[in-house]
Amino acid sequence: MTATDSLAEQTIPQIVAQYPHTEAVFQRFGINPGYKALQFETVTASAKVNQVDEVALMAALNEAVSGPAN
Repeated sequence: MTATDSLAEQTIPQIVAQYPHTEAVFQRFGINPGYKALQFETVTASAKVNQVDEVALMAALNEAVSGPAN
């Protein structure tokens, strides 16, 4: 399992702490990583609550973490 495989189950603050540049990705999808209620929310849960396309969000996060695919 790679680091990006587990992103969906990490909390948003955990991801932003490990990969600060992902904050812009969350903001692009209308998710404010600094919002206190998100401190225990996973990417999967936040996508559902915020009615965000989880597949698109995960693809954007994985690209941000791994770099663009060649």
